[in-house]
Amino acid sequence: MNKVIYIHLDTISNSVLTKGITVSDFQQSLTQLPENILMLTPESEDGEFETHTGLRIVKGPKVEGFFNDNERHGDDKDIEWIDFTDVHLVKQLTPIEISELLYFGHMRTHLHSPFFYKLQNNYVFLKVNEKVNKIYYRNLEEFYHLLATKVNQELYQRMNRHRGWFKKEKILPDIDINVMKTLRPILQEGIVFHFENATLTESQCRIPIYLVEDRLRNVETLSYGDHLLLAELIFETSTGWKVMIYEGNIN
Repeated sequence: MNKVIYIHLDTISNSVLTKGITVSDFQQSLTQLPENILMLTPESEDGEFETHTGLRIVKGPKVEGFFNDNERHGDDKDIEWIDFTDVHLVKQLTPIEISELLYFGHMRTHLHSPFFYKLQNNYVFLKVNEKVNKIYYRNLEEFYHLLATKVNQELYQRMNRHRGWFKKEKILPDIDINVMKTLRPILQEGIVFHFENATLTESQCRIPIYLVEDRLRNVETLSYGDHLLLAELIFETSTGWKVMIYEGNIN
């Protein structure tokens, strides 16, 4: 299990920088696979070569195989892609638009809009390094669903990792995404969900959420204390899930 999960949300570009959320986590959260994939780095070996852009594409039925391969190896290889709906419109991309796509893949950030009219993309997936991903969502509801699922999974593992053979497993109700959406103001600060510091009892679960801003490299080794505490994600058997935000700690 993860000790921490780092999240930094940019609501202007609808991008989310994460550490502790894997390629597999993202893919499993999708309700529908993209229609087609355009790889954003010329070095990619996935798919077939597309002459107009000089990039490679994964079309239609082959997208499922591409995603299955990512399930097996995604955290061990560079993956930068953008989805698109129509191959014919890819061939209508202008040199400026192609240069923007190449910039996206090389710099791992957008130059103008991350959502291209001709591509009609819903996502851009960028692997920053081995453990850090940056994902652009046209619809941020999908991110909140992913985050709720991931936090629930981490809690389940923490609660049951020392369970004996004859002890009943502990299961918490799913976290409603509307609860996660109340975290939006602090997700924009750069925060960490700290599972090792979570408080677990028979009737209550409290997950501390700390401010780390852009100290992404050090999230596993930072000294976490009340001075960094921004909020808690709380479950109580009597009331369900809720968020407690400590306003005084937000800049």
